[in-house]
This record gives sequence, C-alpha cells and structure tokens, in this order.
Amino acid sequence: MRKILCLLFCLPLLCFAARPLPLNATLGDMASYSPQNIKIDGKTYQGGAGLRVYNTDGLIIMPAAVPQRSPVLFQLEPAGYVWKIWLLTDDEAKSVKQAQQAAKEAAAQQ
Repeated sequence: MRKILCLLFCLPLLCFAARPLPLNATLGDMASYSPQNIKIDGKTYQGGAGLRVYNTDGLIIMPAAVPQRSPVLFQLEPAGYVWKIWLLTDDEAKSVKQAQQAAKEAAAQQ
C-alpha cells in the first residue's frame, strides 16, 4: 500500500522535469551583470525598468543573486532594453541551441 501511495505522489513530479522556455528569445553567454549594464556575447545591453531574471528553477531572483557568468536566454524590449533573462543550465543551453538550429533549418527549407 505504501508503495502505491508513494508512486501516486511521485508520479506528478516526473511531468514537471523540463521548464518552459520562450521560443522567441535569444541565446547567449552572459559575461557580467549589473541591473544597468548586462554584457552578453561581448555586447553591452541596458536593463529595462521592469527587468526580470529567472533562475534555473524558474523563480524570479533579486539582482544581487544573479551570477556574473552564465548561459542565458534573453528578450529585448522594442526600445532595445533587456526585458527578461532566463539563467540556463548547460544541458538547457545545448537543447535550446539545437532547437533554434532545427527551427532555422526548417524555415530555410520552406
């Protein structure tokens, strides 16, 4: 009976193994971070007024908790300010890179 109850409680956890990431974000390597200046792939961006940084668990984190170096996905506002940043694990960065390359190849074939 305990085994069945344990399976029933643990099974939903397997459904949430991967977190949803936006398809329209840009992949990059963040080299330094401050809320005003964010250096990604050698280019310096300014943080927007409502900048949100999500950690690898999908939670919004405070600016002091953001690591200086990390693979990231980021989105820009129309004015060019960074609007959202998702910190990625190495495995997530690889899978996002593969997915973006597959999408480019599929678009080129059409």
